[in-house]
Amino acid sequence: MHLSGNGIADAGATALAEAIQTNSTLTVLRLCDNRIADAGATALAEAMQTNSTVTELNLYGNVIGHAGAGVVPEAIYMEINSTI
Repeated sequence: MHLSGNGIADAGATALAEAIQTNSTLTVLRLCDNRIADAGATALAEAMQTNSTVTELNLYGNVIGHAGAGVVPEAIYMEINSTI
């Protein structure tokens, strides 16, 4: 799903996070340049821990700070290790 440049911000990212927790068909989620900050990144990271089908999450060009930037790789690492 390519939603880059739509200005979804944290509220949109949180809504998407809720949706992808149970989605079993989505493999690509591109959210570049959407004004997503730490709260949205954290919600997406938490969703990635339960979603096993998304293999590409692109958050380039958002306003994610140190807190949000730390949880995304950690969530992906946890998901990879839980499937090994």
